[in-house]
Amino acid sequence: MKASFPLSWRSLISKIHPPLPMTPRESRRLLALLNASFKQQLDREHPGGLSSNEHRMDLHLQSILTNPLFSTKPGSHRSPPSVDKRGGDKSFGRIQDLVKGPMETFKEQISAGVATIEAATICLEIQYKYCLASSAVTPSDAMRSSATGTIMLEWLWSSGAEESGRFLENLKFLKHLIPFLVAEQQYTRVLRWLLIDPSPIQKPGIRKRQAYIFAILIKAEVEYGNGLASAISLFVRSITQGTLTRLEANENRIIFYPAGSYLTFALSRIPNGASVSTKKIDSFINTTDIWTDSNSLAFAWQRLHFLKDSDPEPALQYLQKLSEKAVHTLRAAQRLRVVLLSLKVSELLLGKGRGDEARSTISFLSANFAKEIGSYLPQTQIAQVPKETPKDEETNLRLLENLAVP
Repeated sequence: MKASFPLSWRSLISKIHPPLPMTPRESRRLLALLNASFKQQLDREHPGGLSSNEHRMDLHLQSILTNPLFSTKPGSHRSPPSVDKRGGDKSFGRIQDLVKGPMETFKEQISAGVATIEAATICLEIQYKYCLASSAVTPSDAMRSSATGTIMLEWLWSSGAEESGRFLENLKFLKHLIPFLVAEQQYTRVLRWLLIDPSPIQKPGIRKRQAYIFAILIKAEVEYGNGLASAISLFVRSITQGTLTRLEANENRIIFYPAGSYLTFALSRIPNGASVSTKKIDSFINTTDIWTDSNSLAFAWQRLHFLKDSDPEPALQYLQKLSEKAVHTLRAAQRLRVVLLSLKVSELLLGKGRGDEARSTISFLSANFAKEIGSYLPQTQIAQVPKETPKDEETNLRLLENLAVP
C-alpha cells in the first residue's frame, strides 16, 4: 500500500464521528458496521433478483401510443393525424393496436414482410413492460405465456436472419430477447449463437460480443429462469464442457469474465430463503482460473468470501495495483465493491494482528473513497456522539452499537 497517504486509521474515524480511543476490538466492530452498511447499499442499488412488487413498471399509455411501432399500419405510409366525423383522431386506431398487444402488431408486420430488427426491439421492450404489469404470479410466468421468444425465433429462422447471423450485431435486440427465451427455457438456441462462425460478419469484437450474449444469458437465468443455483450450473457446464473450451486462455477470459464476475457478486447477495449448496459454489470457484486471473476484483472477492479460511493477500495485491486513474474510472457499483473489499480486508487483518496493514488499507480507502465513507452516516447521528472521550471500553462499544447504520 502506498506509504505517502497522509491520512491514518484514526483520522478516518474522526471523519465519521468525533475521536474515540480505538482498541482492536472497537476497530473490528466499527468495520463490521461499515461493512453491513455498504452491503445494504449495494443490495439497494443492485438487487440480486426481481421482486414482483419492487420491479413492476407503470405503463405510460401516451408514450406507447406515440411509439413508431404503433404509428402506422403495416405497409402504410405515415401521415399526420386526421380528424374523423366525431371529432376524434387516428389515435383510436393506435389504441386498437395497443389492445391487440405488441406481438399481434409485430406478427402483422411479419405477414406484410416489413418486420425489422429495430421494430422487433421496440416490440420486445413494450412486451416486457406488459409482463411486468400483468396479473401473473411472476413476470417470468407472463413472459413465458406470451410466447414472445418463440415468435421471435420463428421470425429469425423464416426470414433467414438466423442463418446469416447479422442480427447478432444488434446487442440491444439481444438484451431484450434473451430474457424471454430463458423464461421459455430456450437455452440451446442462445448457446448455439455463441458458436456461429464469425467470418461472415467480419467484426473484430467477436469475443466481446460472445461475452455480452453469455452474460445476458446467465443474468436472465438468475432473474427469469430457475435462479442462481441453476445459473451456476449452466455457467460451469458451458465453461468446462462446451465447444468454447477449445479456445485460447485469453479468449476464454474475455468471453466468460463478465458472467463469472456477475455470479461472484450475486452469490454475496443471496436473499433470505434462497440457498446454493456448498458443492455447487465449489464447482463454480474451481472454474475461476479459466475465466480470470489473480489480479482481478472478482478473484480477490472470492478469496475473501468463499474460502473456508479467508485469504486477504489477493485483495491487498488488487488494492496496491489500483492506480488513481483506475479509481476515477470505476462505476458506482464497482466503487461500492472496492469499499466493501477494503473494509473486509481491514477487518480480517485486524483479527490477525496485522494492524499496520489494516491502517494502510483504510488510508487508501479514505484517500480515494472519502465521499462514500463520509456520507454513509447521517449528520444527526454524528451530532449525538459526545465529544468527551469515554475511557470505558464497554461504553465505546455501546456507542458503536447504537449508531444507526442505514
